[in-house]
Amino acid sequence: MYNLEQLDTILKRFSAFWEGELYDRGMLAVTCPAPNAPAPPEPASLEQKWLDSSYRFRRFQAECSGTIFLGDALPVFFPNLGPGVVANFMGGEYSLAENTVWFDRNPLVQDITALPDLSFDAQSPMWRVLENDYAQARQEGKDACFTAFSDLGGSIDIAAALVGAENLMMEFYDHPEEVHALIERVDEAWLESFRLSCGLLEKHQKYYSSWLPLLREIPWYPLQADLCVMLSPDIFEEFVAPSLQKFARAIGGHATYHLDGRGELRHLETILSIPEIDTVEWVPDRYDGPYLDSIHPEFFPYLKRIQQSGRNLILRSVNPKLIDTLFEEISPKGVYLTTYVPDEESANVLLRRMERCSLGR
Repeated sequence: MYNLEQLDTILKRFSAFWEGELYDRGMLAVTCPAPNAPAPPEPASLEQKWLDSSYRFRRFQAECSGTIFLGDALPVFFPNLGPGVVANFMGGEYSLAENTVWFDRNPLVQDITALPDLSFDAQSPMWRVLENDYAQARQEGKDACFTAFSDLGGSIDIAAALVGAENLMMEFYDHPEEVHALIERVDEAWLESFRLSCGLLEKHQKYYSSWLPLLREIPWYPLQADLCVMLSPDIFEEFVAPSLQKFARAIGGHATYHLDGRGELRHLETILSIPEIDTVEWVPDRYDGPYLDSIHPEFFPYLKRIQQSGRNLILRSVNPKLIDTLFEEISPKGVYLTTYVPDEESANVLLRRMERCSLGR
């Protein structure tokens, strides 16, 4: 069910994808439910759900057992601790919720003109959980799955968690130099988190992954700046773009950008001006039934622009009915799609369609 018997071919497709090419066909990761699979174990509490590494990995294993991985789909353990967990690594508080962990409920910084000592702390609660998550995957996962980076968050989003989003909006204008100083400290903590995460992952696997379940032999990461849906292009260029470029360069020029919603499209050209970002993931802010509406024809001009800039393209949870239409408009080269279908027969039909879409391209 884990699709690892196809791993050699999938890795060749990934190698071609990152180079903006095709190995044999465009990349399509398809999953469907395994018949008669038992439900994953429910957590006894929010603390167990988010902080108990043994439970978290057992639940992942159960979810994999209930899933058939087809095409280019692979089991990837994502040690999710909520987006922007670096805020806790720097001393911020966290609040557990059913579907996420919040880091902005009680901002650490009360006065941006008097910043406390903000730096990465390896003894922070969530870093210790993440270390345990990686150790659990290393001990139990063996050759049955890959392990991803946690969602470190975007630099500006972490800054907003530390100060409070509303406060930060005012500080862009009232205390811009202090905002730059805060972002600089966040950047340092983020880069240390990334460096140490690479070291932990290198202990048991050759490839790197993220909440985007792609594999690459060299470190890569999906950068983001979710707050930018509320920012003007000028504010984005001054306060967000420099961190994106800094991170992308530190990663080695192998960064992806998580373009999250139509509110971020105003920043697309600035993002594409950063040469070290070689891939863009487009996520719309609406759904088409159970699927993300990322390949609705409304968005084709943006997808074309991303391809024309020489970037690879990631589209998740796409509507299978629109795949043929998509590849009438763009090339399957350097494109990675994910979707899900009700059964294995539907998945195989879809993969044959993908092969036809890739012919002669």
